[in-house]
Amino acid sequence: MAQNSPYTSSYEDEKDLREIIKILLDSKKLIILTLLIFTVSSSIFSLSLKPSFISSTKLEIGYVELDNGDKELIESMSDLISDLNILIIKKNLNNNFNQEVTMKSFEDRVIQLKVTSKSVEQNENLLNEMISYIDERHSNLEKLITNQKINSLSFDIENTKAEITHFKSKLSDQNQSQYLNIISNLQKEDQPIELLRLLSENSSYKDLVFSLNQKLEILIQELENFNSSVKSKSQIIKNIETVTIKPETLLMISSGIVLGFISSILLVFIINFIKSYREIQA
Repeated sequence: MAQNSPYTSSYEDEKDLREIIKILLDSKKLIILTLLIFTVSSSIFSLSLKPSFISSTKLEIGYVELDNGDKELIESMSDLISDLNILIIKKNLNNNFNQEVTMKSFEDRVIQLKVTSKSVEQNENLLNEMISYIDERHSNLEKLITNQKINSLSFDIENTKAEITHFKSKLSDQNQSQYLNIISNLQKEDQPIELLRLLSENSSYKDLVFSLNQKLEILIQELENFNSSVKSKSQIIKNIETVTIKPETLLMISSGIVLGFISSILLVFIINFIKSYREIQA
């Protein structure tokens, strides 16, 4: 069986390469025209694009400082971001919303708001609206939290006072005299047992009153501490800043040239294939 020598194979490859180069040279006008079309199209497209703007700001979530030094946030970051997303969705219902909004949290206390669009004014208006919304929302939440805490402590204080009054009444002189009358009317053999029972009962009441007085002092102190505790409202820690994103014109034109060159080569080979196919059919 005859085998192709390396020289024959090399000659055929060289011949094929020559044919390809010849086809490309014969079609240079088509290649140049295609390349120009893609280059001009990419240039016109890139120049027609308007710059985009990214406006951003940062806010720190308000908090209430507790007795132990811990800071209780007015609202969790996840709840705030979820609520802001709902606000954006509502604004987008009219289909006129053409801004991209991103939200990112830092250390669960700081939120960064970013708005991207073709208009600086639209970006700043939306950010100011979101800032006002957060400020109003957190002011209402702070009042609600404060009122709930104060009402809860005040309720406990009043209940404790009522309990103290109730148990003190059992230790009043009138009740003591009633106990003595009961004892004097008892038979002599029952007096020691009844007396011990009354003394034990009075001792329990005294312990209860003492414990309740301590509880009352703690509650009053807790209420005073809460009223004087540090409360920080949500505040802006970074003013609105805007960055301009210009269209990458050179990159788009370069991509158009590369794409045009590849397309022109493919187009030449497709046309040449069609011509060869027609010649064979003829």
